[in-house]
Amino acid sequence: MSSSLPVPLLRCPFDALTLDMISGAAVFVDREDGVTKAQKPFARVTFRNATGMATVAVWAECLPDFVGIAVGAPVAITLTREVGRDGTPEWRYKSIRPLPPNHAVAKEALPSCPVPRAKLNARTVALVAALSPEARALFDVITKTPIRLADGAPLAPLTSRYFDAPAALSRHHAVIGGLWWHSLQVTELAVALAAAYGASGDAPGLDLDAIRLGGLLHDVGKVIEYTWTGTLAMAPLSGSMSHMGFGLRLVTEALTRAEAAGQWAPTPRQAELAEHLQHCIASHHGRQDWGAIVVPASREALLLHQADMCSSHVQPLTDALVPLAEKGWVRVKEGWKTRMLFASPTVELPAAEPLVTLDVDLPSDAGEE
Repeated sequence: MSSSLPVPLLRCPFDALTLDMISGAAVFVDREDGVTKAQKPFARVTFRNATGMATVAVWAECLPDFVGIAVGAPVAITLTREVGRDGTPEWRYKSIRPLPPNHAVAKEALPSCPVPRAKLNARTVALVAALSPEARALFDVITKTPIRLADGAPLAPLTSRYFDAPAALSRHHAVIGGLWWHSLQVTELAVALAAAYGASGDAPGLDLDAIRLGGLLHDVGKVIEYTWTGTLAMAPLSGSMSHMGFGLRLVTEALTRAEAAGQWAPTPRQAELAEHLQHCIASHHGRQDWGAIVVPASREALLLHQADMCSSHVQPLTDALVPLAEKGWVRVKEGWKTRMLFASPTVELPAAEPLVTLDVDLPSDAGEE
């Protein structure tokens, strides 16, 4: 059913959990078509704006409303809140109409990392500062050497896309800046695991340079695997290989170009680190049936795999539970499924030690909130 209301000026308030009906502007960001058990067509559609997002079912009789409305378009929508089959409230589709392509809400199609860029900047600075001089030089060559990031595109350094790329299209760190955020989490977690082993004496001799380099660059292939113009999506090249394959290609190209230009002559230690880094990239999914090119063959690679698993699984739970007012066991909707999760009571933690500061190349707006 199409709406005859005037074009709304306000966002559709997806965070208004106490209202029975919401209306306003949003971006139509995703559509998944399917067929019911009765062989009737339907679609799952997702809308987003700065207040959040909602995924709703559109049944056969309403599918004509979406004719001519493309994914990525600004729209005016109305949703109602009703009790679903599982007993929990859910949004139901009511109406949609297109808005002008230049409507202000169009800029809100892509969610951004909730952590201020200044904080991500400080965490990056601290990790890079902890690298040895040889590892720091390797990191700089890989991240600053102009390379080919897309077919037909001019040469550009990894940092031109690293700070804005998402880490995924859904579930974990699927936001602008998500790759940067997730990579910091993985690196910090792996370093903490290594420090715990070092303090106990159970695993002496861990290579912290390899862990820091591997954590910061393990997912670097996602700067090629994904696109984030209008909507988060798989890039055209993504079917040719995984982000691990792309990551290996990018690191190899950066080092090869720098060496050919006379800007890089690795020491034996740097050559060893580069090889170890490539192994960490290739193995960080842990198992080949999970997408890894090879399984981890070093303690450092295994710690990075575990840290990657932790970051990618804990963050979605954090995103789901932290906004809730309820504590204890709560019923949480995850897409079209519902499951019980435990929301821990808030516990005040001691203040963290101040971070080391060091001048490193970061995006020009890295200090902006």
